[in-house]
Amino acid sequence: MYIARSSQAVLPLLAATGIHVRAVAFDEAHLVMEWGSGFRPLYPLLAPLIDLLPGTPQRLLFSATITPGARH
Repeated sequence: MYIARSSQAVLPLLAATGIHVRAVAFDEAHLVMEWGSGFRPLYPLLAPLIDLLPGTPQRLLFSATITPGARH
């Protein structure tokens, strides 16, 4: 299932239904690492919502152009 960042309100709904979400992916991770959460202000707000989901979904960070400094 793909949920765009603009529809983060669906995460509590998924938690309430008990649907098992195995992973939550974040794109453009290198920009958040380099510029801080100001680049995607909603990203820090997603952590408590992800914690509502049953089990422990993996958090996956993706980037097509990560810099060596942000890689670690």
